[in-house]
Amino acid sequence: MITKTGMDIEKLKSQVKDRVGKTVMFKTCSFSSNNAIEKTETKSESASGEYKDYDFVAIVSNALFIDSHNDMHLPKMWREESFKDVSYIIDHNFAVSSLIASPKDLSIKVDSKSWRDLGFDVDGETEVLMFYVKLQDYSNKSFVDAYKSGVPLQNSVRMKYNDIVLCIQDENEKEEFANWNKYFPMVANKDKALEDGYFFAVKSADLVLESSCVLRGSNSMTPIMEVQQAYGTGDEPKSNIEKGEKKIAVWLNLM
Repeated sequence: MITKTGMDIEKLKSQVKDRVGKTVMFKTCSFSSNNAIEKTETKSESASGEYKDYDFVAIVSNALFIDSHNDMHLPKMWREESFKDVSYIIDHNFAVSSLIASPKDLSIKVDSKSWRDLGFDVDGETEVLMFYVKLQDYSNKSFVDAYKSGVPLQNSVRMKYNDIVLCIQDENEKEEFANWNKYFPMVANKDKALEDGYFFAVKSADLVLESSCVLRGSNSMTPIMEVQQAYGTGDEPKSNIEKGEKKIAVWLNLM
């Protein structure tokens, strides 16, 4: 049996087994569309909270958006035990020269954000994996210069699959079609799923070593945000692009 994009279904099934336990990074640019998802409850927090002293927030991953690997992360998929000793770097180059923030200058949190805050013009919300970053003298200068200049930046997660299921739009594939019927209603970019006829729903995963700032991520809804916007105060710039254009806020020890 062949999917709409010519992918062999038996090969897709074998990929489910092959991906479990595998660490992935370097996904290519993702596809986006304009399909809405059902609204969920928003978790809000005060700007006086424990994260107010961080310089920015990197949205490293989100749920319910099919990326370039045809993966759709499900809510509550991250094992928080894997959040320890994780760094924030550039381009998945695990080296001192690429370091933006070591584990001591990084706080990792899972929270809810609206799609529009992430740059996707649809209703509803998604669960996001957020890296709160404190910049230091050692932080990679190329990143600092790009961020301060308002260069559009995205993020990319390095992760290990623990549990995934294949979803196929084909009633002849009993288990995979049941998965499709269960998870397709959750998909934010439904055009991607309908065009390909399949996707992988990721139910459980671990962070591995680092996640990175990149020019273009597999999931294009992974911006860098100002801490104030992440708290939802509403009157601060939403991203480093606005920050660069308006030339506001000076980073301590970096000017």
